[in-house]
Amino acid sequence: MKAKKKNFKITSLLKQLPVQLVLCVVLALSLESYLSTDMVRGFYTASCLIKDVLIAALPFIIFSYIFDALLGLDKKAPLLILTILVMIFLSNMTAVMTAYGVGSVFLPLLTPFSGAALSAQHSVEPFFNIYIPQIIAPDVAMMTGIGCGLLASFLKIRQAKPIASVLHKSVTWFLQKTFIPVLPIYVTGFVLKLHHEGSLQTLIHNYLQVFVLAMSLIVVYLSALYYIGSGLRMNRFISNLKNMLPAGITGFSTMSSAATMPVTLESCEKNLKDPRFADLIIPSTVNIHLLGDALAIPLTGLALLWFKTGVSPDFMTYAFFAVMFSLTKYSCAAVPGGGVIVILPVLHKYLGLDQELISLMTTLYILQDSIFTASNVMGNGAFALIVERVCRSLFGNGGGKGQSHKKMAKVIDLDTTTSAKNQPPLKKSASIAH
Repeated sequence: MKAKKKNFKITSLLKQLPVQLVLCVVLALSLESYLSTDMVRGFYTASCLIKDVLIAALPFIIFSYIFDALLGLDKKAPLLILTILVMIFLSNMTAVMTAYGVGSVFLPLLTPFSGAALSAQHSVEPFFNIYIPQIIAPDVAMMTGIGCGLLASFLKIRQAKPIASVLHKSVTWFLQKTFIPVLPIYVTGFVLKLHHEGSLQTLIHNYLQVFVLAMSLIVVYLSALYYIGSGLRMNRFISNLKNMLPAGITGFSTMSSAATMPVTLESCEKNLKDPRFADLIIPSTVNIHLLGDALAIPLTGLALLWFKTGVSPDFMTYAFFAVMFSLTKYSCAAVPGGGVIVILPVLHKYLGLDQELISLMTTLYILQDSIFTASNVMGNGAFALIVERVCRSLFGNGGGKGQSHKKMAKVIDLDTTTSAKNQPPLKKSASIAH
C-alpha cells in the first residue's frame, strides 16, 4: 500500500511541468557530450518547428484572450472600469520601466560582459526551416482584441459572449493539448544547441546573480507600493502586509492567481475601507495586473540580451517595448507559463531576443512560476489599496462621509455585481491562468 502511494507521488511529481523542464535541462547537460552534432541538430530542428508553429498561432491566442477578458467587464460601472483599466496599464508600465532602470544600473556591475565567453565555438543550425506565414501581426491582433473587447463590452453586444467563449476554449485547447506536451522537447533542443556552442554554462552562472537582483527588486517594489497604499503610515503598512501574506503563500503553493482569488478577496477586504470594493478590483485584475511578471520578465530579458551581445536597448526603444508589453498583458494564456508565452513576440520584436534566448526565458519563467505568482497576488493587494484611494478621490469626495459613501456606492454599483468571494474556490490545476 505504501509502495503504491509512493509510486503515485512520484508519478504526480513527474507530471508537473517545472519538474519535467528541470529533468530536460539536466539530461541535456549530462548527455550532450555523448551526442553527435547531427543528433543535436535534430533536436534543434524539432525545437525550431515547435517555435514556428507557436509564433504563427500567437496572434489568434492574444486576440482571443484579450477579447474574452475585456468582455467580462460588461456588468460593472463603465467609468470606474475604464479608470481601473488605465491604472492597470500605468502600473504594469511603471514596473517595466523600473526594471529597465535597475537593469541599466546593476547588470553591468554584477556581470561585466565578455563576448568571447558566449561566442559560439561550434555553430548549430537546423536541418531545415518551414516558413509559416502570419495572417496578422501580434501587435495588430492585440490592438484589435482591445478595441473589439471594449466596444462589445460597453455596447453590451450579446452575440459577442458566445464567440469569445468559443475562441477562448479553442486556443486554450491548442496550448494544453499541442504546445504544453511538447514544451520539454522545445526546451531540450535549444539547451543542447547552447551547450554544444559553449555558451549555456556562462548564461546559467550569470543568471544566479540576476535571480537575486530580481527577487530584491520585487520585494522592494511591492513594499513601496504597500507603503504608499497605506498612506505612508508604518502601522498600516505592517497590518496590510500581514493581512495579505496568506494570499501570497496560497499563490506560491497553487501557482495560480485565479485559484488564489477567494483568499485574495478575503485578505483585501480586511485592508480596504469599503470591503465591497475588493469584489470589483480583484476579479477585474487577477489575470491582467501581474507585477511579478512586469518586473522579472523585462529584467531577465535585459540580462539575457546583455550576457549574449553586450548591448542594452536605448531608452526610447525600451519605452516602446514597455508600452507593447503593458498592452499585451491584457491577455493571459490559461496554461503553465502563460504569462510569458503571450509576451514572446514582444520580447523578440521589440527587445531583440533571438530564438535561443526566448527558449531560455520560457524555461526560467516556468521554473520560477511559484515565486512570480505569489508576487502577482501580493501586487494585486497593493494595487487594490492604491486604486481605492484614487477612486475615492475621483468619485467619492465631497458632502461628508455619508454622502461620499453613497456616491461611491453608486459609481461602483456593487449591488448589481456578483460577489466573486461567494464563488467556490478553483481547484489547483495546470490549466488555470496566472
